[in-house]
Amino acid sequence: MAVNRKYRTKDQELKEEVCFITAVVWNKQAETCNQYLHKGSAVFVEGRLQSRTWEDNTGAKRSVIEVRAERVQFMGAPGQAKTAGQTNEVHLTEALPGEPSSETAWLAESEDETHEG
Repeated sequence: MAVNRKYRTKDQELKEEVCFITAVVWNKQAETCNQYLHKGSAVFVEGRLQSRTWEDNTGAKRSVIEVRAERVQFMGAPGQAKTAGQTNEVHLTEALPGEPSSETAWLAESEDETHEG
């Protein structure tokens, strides 16, 4: 995701900065996002922050903070007017008890990478 922020400097010059944020989405919600979202799509993502640390191919330590999406709401195409109640919302689905989801496997893998010595 790209989040734009406009602000004025001390000299009243209008500046814009872009912050790129990775959102991690799973299961049916991920499939729906893949099908309907594209570059420039307006989207509202609600979730929690997740930190991961790993070692890359060169041996350097890397880390990232991602949004673990719990709810994704499509806001429509850029510039498209929305009518009242016209949003598509998808929710994170739970795995069946005793069956690890891809999210559970990812979290376990992420924790192993974080705690490696």
